[in-house]
Amino acid sequence: MKLIIWWLSLLTILPLLYLAWWKKGWRLILGVIIAATLIASYFIPEEIISSLTHKEITKEVNSKTKKIDELIHNASKQETNSENHQAKVEEAKLIVKWEEEEKELKNQFEKLIREEGQESPNTQLKLKEWKEKIQSINFQKNHWISNWSKEIFSSTTLFCGEEFNRILTNKEYKIEGEEVNISENTINFGDYQDKSTEEVRKKILEIIVKEEIKNRNFSVIFLKNINKIFKTKVNELLLTLFGPRANANLWKFKMKFREGSEMDWTPNLSKFLFIASSSKSDYKNSEELNKNFRTVEVPFSKNQPAILSFLFGLEVIIFFFLIRSKRKSQYEKLQQLD
Repeated sequence: MKLIIWWLSLLTILPLLYLAWWKKGWRLILGVIIAATLIASYFIPEEIISSLTHKEITKEVNSKTKKIDELIHNASKQETNSENHQAKVEEAKLIVKWEEEEKELKNQFEKLIREEGQESPNTQLKLKEWKEKIQSINFQKNHWISNWSKEIFSSTTLFCGEEFNRILTNKEYKIEGEEVNISENTINFGDYQDKSTEEVRKKILEIIVKEEIKNRNFSVIFLKNINKIFKTKVNELLLTLFGPRANANLWKFKMKFREGSEMDWTPNLSKFLFIASSSKSDYKNSEELNKNFRTVEVPFSKNQPAILSFLFGLEVIIFFFLIRSKRKSQYEKLQQLD
Protein backbone atom coordinates (compact mmCIF):
# COMPACT_ATOMS: atom_id res chain seq x y z
CA MET A 1 0.00 0.00 0.00
CA LYS A 2 2.83 2.38 0.84
CA LEU A 3 4.23 1.95 -2.69
CA ILE A 4 0.90 2.96 -4.19
CA ILE A 5 0.71 6.07 -1.98
CA TRP A 6 4.26 7.03 -2.97
CA TRP A 7 3.44 6.57 -6.65
CA LEU A 8 0.38 8.79 -6.25
CA SER A 9 2.64 11.36 -4.61
CA LEU A 10 5.10 11.17 -7.49
CA LEU A 11 2.19 11.50 -9.89
CA THR A 12 1.56 14.89 -8.28
CA ILE A 13 5.10 15.97 -7.45
CA LEU A 14 6.99 15.30 -10.68
CA PRO A 15 4.66 17.36 -12.93
CA LEU A 16 4.69 20.12 -10.31
CA LEU A 17 8.49 20.08 -10.27
CA TYR A 18 8.50 20.36 -14.05
CA LEU A 19 6.13 23.35 -13.93
CA ALA A 20 8.04 25.03 -11.10
CA TRP A 21 11.28 24.78 -13.07
CA TRP A 22 9.89 26.81 -15.95
CA LYS A 23 7.62 29.25 -14.08
CA LYS A 24 9.70 31.10 -11.53
CA GLY A 25 6.75 32.98 -10.00
CA TRP A 26 5.14 29.69 -9.02
CA ARG A 27 8.17 28.10 -7.42
CA LEU A 28 7.39 29.06 -3.80
CA ILE A 29 3.71 28.01 -4.02
CA LEU A 30 4.53 24.78 -5.82
CA GLY A 31 7.35 24.10 -3.36
CA VAL A 32 4.89 24.30 -0.46
CA ILE A 33 2.47 21.98 -2.29
CA ILE A 34 5.26 19.48 -2.98
CA ALA A 35 6.44 19.52 0.66
CA ALA A 36 2.87 19.04 1.92
CA THR A 37 2.35 16.14 -0.49
CA LEU A 38 5.54 14.43 0.66
CA ILE A 39 4.62 14.79 4.35
CA ALA A 40 1.06 13.57 3.75
CA SER A 41 2.22 10.57 1.74
CA TYR A 42 4.48 9.54 4.64
CA PHE A 43 1.70 9.54 7.26
CA ILE A 44 -1.38 8.55 5.22
CA PRO A 45 -0.58 4.81 4.78
CA GLU A 46 -0.07 4.29 8.53
CA GLU A 47 -3.27 6.19 9.36
CA ILE A 48 -5.29 4.13 6.87
CA ILE A 49 -3.92 0.83 8.24
CA SER A 50 -4.45 1.95 11.83
CA SER A 51 -8.04 2.96 11.11
CA LEU A 52 -8.68 -0.35 9.33
CA THR A 53 -7.36 -2.48 12.22
CA HIS A 54 -9.42 -0.52 14.74
CA LYS A 55 -12.55 -0.87 12.60
CA GLU A 56 -12.13 -4.64 12.10
CA ILE A 57 -11.33 -5.39 15.75
CA THR A 58 -14.21 -3.24 16.98
CA LYS A 59 -16.55 -4.98 14.54
CA GLU A 60 -15.57 -8.41 15.91
CA VAL A 61 -15.97 -7.30 19.53
CA ASN A 62 -19.36 -5.68 18.87
CA SER A 63 -20.57 -8.76 17.01
CA LYS A 64 -19.50 -11.01 19.89
CA THR A 65 -21.01 -8.89 22.70
CA LYS A 66 -24.23 -8.41 20.74
CA LYS A 67 -24.63 -12.15 20.25
CA ILE A 68 -23.95 -12.84 23.93
CA ASP A 69 -26.51 -10.23 25.00
CA GLU A 70 -29.11 -11.64 22.61
CA LEU A 71 -28.63 -15.19 23.94
CA ILE A 72 -28.90 -14.07 27.57
CA HIS A 73 -31.95 -11.87 26.99
CA ASN A 74 -33.70 -14.59 24.98
CA ALA A 75 -32.96 -17.13 27.72
CA SER A 76 -34.39 -14.80 30.39
CA LYS A 77 -37.77 -14.88 28.60
CA GLN A 78 -37.99 -18.67 28.29
CA GLU A 79 -40.23 -20.97 30.30
CA THR A 80 -38.41 -23.49 32.47
CA ASN A 81 -39.00 -27.15 31.65
CA SER A 82 -36.40 -28.85 33.84
CA GLU A 83 -34.26 -28.17 36.90
CA ASN A 84 -31.17 -27.68 34.75
CA HIS A 85 -32.99 -25.35 32.39
CA GLN A 86 -34.40 -23.40 35.33
CA ALA A 87 -30.88 -22.60 36.56
CA LYS A 88 -30.01 -21.31 33.08
CA VAL A 89 -33.11 -19.08 32.90
CA GLU A 90 -32.78 -17.78 36.48
CA GLU A 91 -29.15 -16.82 35.93
CA ALA A 92 -30.07 -15.04 32.68
CA LYS A 93 -32.83 -13.12 34.49
CA LEU A 94 -30.33 -12.11 37.19
CA ILE A 95 -27.96 -10.70 34.54
CA VAL A 96 -30.78 -8.73 32.88
CA LYS A 97 -31.81 -7.34 36.29
CA TRP A 98 -28.23 -6.30 37.07
CA GLU A 99 -27.92 -4.62 33.67
CA GLU A 100 -30.95 -2.44 34.52
CA GLU A 101 -29.34 -1.57 37.86
CA GLU A 102 -26.07 -0.75 36.06
CA LYS A 103 -27.89 1.69 33.74
CA GLU A 104 -29.47 3.40 36.73
CA LEU A 105 -26.08 3.68 38.48
CA LYS A 106 -24.60 5.19 35.33
CA ASN A 107 -27.38 7.79 35.18
CA GLN A 108 -26.87 8.64 38.85
CA PHE A 109 -23.11 8.99 38.29
CA GLU A 110 -23.61 11.32 35.31
CA LYS A 111 -26.10 13.39 37.31
CA LEU A 112 -23.61 13.76 40.18
CA ILE A 113 -20.90 14.91 37.74
CA ARG A 114 -23.22 17.68 36.51
CA GLU A 115 -24.30 18.71 40.02
CA GLU A 116 -21.18 18.20 42.17
CA GLY A 117 -18.30 17.69 39.74
CA GLN A 118 -16.00 14.77 38.90
CA GLU A 119 -13.89 14.96 42.08
CA SER A 120 -16.63 15.13 44.73
CA PRO A 121 -16.72 12.25 47.29
CA ASN A 122 -20.29 11.34 46.30
CA THR A 123 -19.34 11.15 42.62
CA GLN A 124 -16.30 8.98 43.30
CA LEU A 125 -18.36 6.68 45.55
CA LYS A 126 -20.99 6.28 42.85
CA LEU A 127 -18.28 5.63 40.25
CA LYS A 128 -16.84 2.85 42.41
CA GLU A 129 -20.32 1.34 42.87
CA TRP A 130 -20.96 1.51 39.12
CA LYS A 131 -17.63 -0.17 38.25
CA GLU A 132 -18.26 -2.95 40.78
CA LYS A 133 -21.66 -3.60 39.20
CA ILE A 134 -20.05 -3.85 35.74
CA GLN A 135 -17.50 -6.31 37.12
CA SER A 136 -20.30 -8.44 38.61
CA ILE A 137 -22.20 -8.44 35.32
CA ASN A 138 -19.10 -9.45 33.35
CA PHE A 139 -18.35 -12.25 35.81
CA GLN A 140 -21.93 -13.55 35.61
CA LYS A 141 -22.00 -13.32 31.80
CA ASN A 142 -18.76 -15.28 31.52
CA HIS A 143 -20.12 -17.88 33.93
CA TRP A 144 -23.40 -18.14 31.99
CA ILE A 145 -21.66 -18.57 28.63
CA SER A 146 -19.29 -21.22 30.00
CA ASN A 147 -22.16 -23.21 31.52
CA TRP A 148 -25.04 -22.76 29.12
CA SER A 149 -23.93 -21.68 25.67
CA LYS A 150 -22.12 -23.77 23.10
CA GLU A 151 -23.17 -21.40 20.29
CA ILE A 152 -20.34 -18.90 20.62
CA PHE A 153 -16.75 -19.60 19.66
CA SER A 154 -13.85 -17.28 20.32
CA SER A 155 -13.55 -14.79 17.45
CA THR A 156 -10.57 -14.98 15.11
CA THR A 157 -9.26 -12.44 12.61
CA LEU A 158 -6.09 -12.75 10.52
CA PHE A 159 -4.36 -9.58 9.27
CA CYS A 160 -2.04 -10.30 6.33
CA GLY A 161 0.85 -7.96 5.56
CA GLU A 162 3.90 -6.45 7.25
CA GLU A 163 2.11 -3.12 7.77
CA PHE A 164 -0.44 -4.86 10.00
CA ASN A 165 2.34 -6.58 11.95
CA ARG A 166 3.88 -3.23 12.81
CA ILE A 167 0.67 -1.33 13.59
CA LEU A 168 -0.90 -4.05 15.74
CA THR A 169 2.21 -4.30 17.90
CA ASN A 170 2.39 -0.57 18.64
CA LYS A 171 -1.23 0.61 18.56
CA GLU A 172 -3.58 1.13 21.49
CA TYR A 173 -7.32 0.97 20.89
CA LYS A 174 -10.41 2.16 22.74
CA ILE A 175 -13.12 -0.47 22.31
CA GLU A 176 -16.36 -0.79 24.29
CA GLY A 177 -15.08 1.93 26.62
CA GLU A 178 -11.91 -0.05 27.46
CA GLU A 179 -8.30 0.77 26.61
CA VAL A 180 -6.85 -2.22 24.74
CA ASN A 181 -3.09 -2.47 24.31
CA ILE A 182 -2.58 -5.52 22.10
CA SER A 183 1.17 -5.67 22.70
CA GLU A 184 0.49 -6.64 26.35
CA ASN A 185 -1.14 -9.90 25.23
CA THR A 186 1.19 -10.92 22.40
CA ILE A 187 2.93 -14.16 21.56
CA ASN A 188 5.34 -13.60 18.67
CA PHE A 189 5.91 -16.87 16.82
CA GLY A 190 9.00 -15.32 15.26
CA ASP A 191 10.53 -15.69 18.74
CA TYR A 192 8.97 -19.11 19.39
CA GLN A 193 10.03 -20.99 16.25
CA ASP A 194 12.58 -23.10 18.10
CA LYS A 195 10.65 -23.47 21.35
CA SER A 196 8.62 -26.47 22.40
CA THR A 197 4.84 -26.76 22.19
CA GLU A 198 4.71 -26.73 25.99
CA GLU A 199 6.53 -23.37 26.10
CA VAL A 200 4.01 -21.94 23.61
CA ARG A 201 1.15 -23.29 25.72
CA LYS A 202 2.66 -21.81 28.89
CA LYS A 203 2.88 -18.34 27.30
CA ILE A 204 -0.70 -18.43 26.01
CA LEU A 205 -2.00 -19.73 29.36
CA GLU A 206 -0.17 -16.92 31.14
CA ILE A 207 -2.15 -14.40 29.06
CA ILE A 208 -5.44 -16.27 29.59
CA VAL A 209 -4.95 -16.33 33.38
CA LYS A 210 -4.16 -12.60 33.45
CA GLU A 211 -7.29 -11.79 31.44
CA GLU A 212 -9.54 -14.08 33.49
CA ILE A 213 -8.43 -12.33 36.67
CA LYS A 214 -9.28 -8.94 35.15
CA ASN A 215 -12.79 -10.26 34.45
CA ARG A 216 -13.42 -8.12 31.38
CA ASN A 217 -16.39 -8.26 29.03
CA PHE A 218 -13.97 -9.35 26.27
CA SER A 219 -10.24 -10.01 25.93
CA VAL A 220 -7.77 -9.87 23.05
CA ILE A 221 -4.81 -12.17 22.40
CA PHE A 222 -2.41 -11.28 19.56
CA LEU A 223 -0.84 -14.22 17.70
CA LYS A 224 1.91 -12.43 15.80
CA ASN A 225 3.67 -13.92 12.74
CA ILE A 226 1.64 -17.13 12.59
CA ASN A 227 3.22 -17.73 9.18
CA LYS A 228 6.33 -18.67 11.19
CA ILE A 229 4.63 -21.64 12.87
CA PHE A 230 6.29 -24.73 11.42
CA LYS A 231 5.37 -27.36 14.02
CA THR A 232 2.20 -29.39 13.53
CA LYS A 233 1.77 -29.75 17.30
CA VAL A 234 1.66 -25.96 17.72
CA ASN A 235 -1.08 -25.76 15.08
CA GLU A 236 -2.96 -28.49 16.93
CA LEU A 237 -2.55 -26.56 20.18
CA LEU A 238 -4.06 -23.40 18.67
CA LEU A 239 -7.04 -25.37 17.38
CA THR A 240 -7.99 -26.12 21.01
CA LEU A 241 -8.48 -22.37 21.55
CA PHE A 242 -10.96 -21.48 18.82
CA GLY A 243 -13.32 -22.96 16.26
CA PRO A 244 -15.25 -26.26 16.50
CA ARG A 245 -12.35 -28.06 18.20
CA ALA A 246 -11.99 -25.49 21.01
CA ASN A 247 -11.87 -27.15 24.42
CA ALA A 248 -11.68 -24.91 27.49
CA ASN A 249 -11.13 -27.93 29.73
CA LEU A 250 -7.65 -28.31 28.22
CA TRP A 251 -6.81 -24.80 29.51
CA LYS A 252 -7.86 -25.22 33.14
CA PHE A 253 -5.70 -23.53 35.77
CA LYS A 254 -5.64 -22.85 39.51
CA MET A 255 -7.47 -19.59 40.27
CA LYS A 256 -6.27 -17.89 43.44
CA PHE A 257 -8.68 -15.71 45.41
CA ARG A 258 -8.06 -12.83 47.81
CA GLU A 259 -8.85 -14.97 50.84
CA GLY A 260 -5.92 -17.22 49.91
CA SER A 261 -8.07 -20.08 48.66
CA GLU A 262 -7.75 -21.53 45.18
CA MET A 263 -9.80 -23.73 42.89
CA ASP A 264 -9.67 -25.32 39.45
CA TRP A 265 -10.86 -22.72 36.95
CA THR A 266 -12.07 -23.30 33.39
CA PRO A 267 -11.55 -20.15 31.30
CA ASN A 268 -14.33 -18.73 29.15
CA LEU A 269 -12.64 -18.97 25.75
CA SER A 270 -15.68 -17.56 23.95
CA LYS A 271 -14.97 -14.08 25.35
CA PHE A 272 -11.55 -14.01 23.67
CA LEU A 273 -10.82 -12.32 20.38
CA PHE A 274 -7.75 -13.93 18.79
CA ILE A 275 -6.02 -11.47 16.47
CA ALA A 276 -3.42 -13.11 14.25
CA SER A 277 -1.01 -11.49 11.84
CA SER A 278 1.19 -12.71 9.03
CA SER A 279 4.14 -10.77 7.65
CA LYS A 280 3.30 -12.19 4.22
CA SER A 281 0.11 -11.47 2.28
CA ASP A 282 0.26 -14.86 0.54
CA TYR A 283 0.38 -16.65 3.89
CA LYS A 284 -0.28 -20.38 3.73
CA ASN A 285 -0.07 -22.68 6.70
CA SER A 286 -2.31 -25.33 8.21
CA GLU A 287 -5.52 -25.40 6.16
CA GLU A 288 -7.53 -26.43 9.21
CA LEU A 289 -6.10 -23.51 11.19
CA ASN A 290 -6.69 -21.01 8.38
CA LYS A 291 -10.37 -21.82 7.89
CA ASN A 292 -11.10 -20.56 11.41
CA PHE A 293 -9.85 -17.07 10.57
CA ARG A 294 -11.62 -14.18 8.91
CA THR A 295 -8.87 -12.72 6.71
CA VAL A 296 -8.17 -8.99 6.30
CA GLU A 297 -5.57 -7.90 3.75
CA VAL A 298 -3.77 -4.62 3.15
CA PRO A 299 -5.87 -2.52 0.73
CA PHE A 300 -4.88 -2.99 -2.93
CA SER A 301 -2.33 -5.70 -2.03
CA LYS A 302 -3.68 -8.17 -4.60
CA ASN A 303 -3.86 -5.61 -7.42
CA GLN A 304 -0.69 -3.70 -6.53
CA PRO A 305 1.32 -4.59 -9.70
CA ALA A 306 -1.58 -3.59 -11.98
CA ILE A 307 -2.18 -0.33 -10.07
CA LEU A 308 1.52 0.60 -10.12
CA SER A 309 1.69 -0.11 -13.87
CA PHE A 310 -1.38 2.06 -14.46
CA LEU A 311 0.06 4.93 -12.40
CA PHE A 312 3.39 4.69 -14.25
CA GLY A 313 1.57 4.83 -17.60
CA LEU A 314 -0.47 7.80 -16.41
CA GLU A 315 2.71 9.58 -15.34
CA VAL A 316 4.22 9.07 -18.81
CA ILE A 317 1.07 10.44 -20.49
CA ILE A 318 1.02 13.51 -18.22
CA PHE A 319 4.65 14.30 -19.00
CA PHE A 320 4.04 13.78 -22.71
CA PHE A 321 1.34 16.44 -22.73
CA LEU A 322 3.29 18.78 -20.43
CA ILE A 323 6.40 18.64 -22.65
CA ARG A 324 4.31 18.99 -25.79
CA SER A 325 2.52 22.01 -24.31
CA LYS A 326 5.82 23.56 -23.25
CA ARG A 327 7.38 23.12 -26.70
CA LYS A 328 4.29 24.54 -28.37
CA SER A 329 4.45 27.57 -26.07
CA GLN A 330 8.15 28.12 -26.87
CA TYR A 331 7.44 27.78 -30.59
CA GLU A 332 4.66 30.38 -30.40
CA LYS A 333 6.98 32.81 -28.59
CA LEU A 334 9.63 32.38 -31.30
CA GLN A 335 6.98 33.02 -33.97
CA GLN A 336 5.97 36.24 -32.24
CA LEU A 337 9.62 37.40 -32.09
CA ASP A 338 10.03 36.77 -35.81
